[in-house]
Amino acid sequence: MLACDPLVSAVYFAPNQIRTCCKRFHVDGAVKGDAVLLDTKDLGEDPVGEILNAKSRLLQEINSPDFSKSHQCHGCPWLKKYEEDIS
Repeated sequence: MLACDPLVSAVYFAPNQIRTCCKRFHVDGAVKGDAVLLDTKDLGEDPVGEILNAKSRLLQEINSPDFSKSHQCHGCPWLKKYEEDIS
């Protein structure tokens, strides 16, 4: 399974967002990274559950056959293959 250490074990807080990454990188001249999980205005009664669900969705997207060049994580140099199931 493709993932990165921050996606597996971290959460970062921006002023109005919850992110799973604080690293930036360039792909074809475009800045990417700072992978956004949720906007804080969208948090409901179970924010921890919502964050975990958003991480799970992001993992599914990264490992999907439809993982496109426009995805916020496409081209990330910190993605690596994990042997164990981390979802």
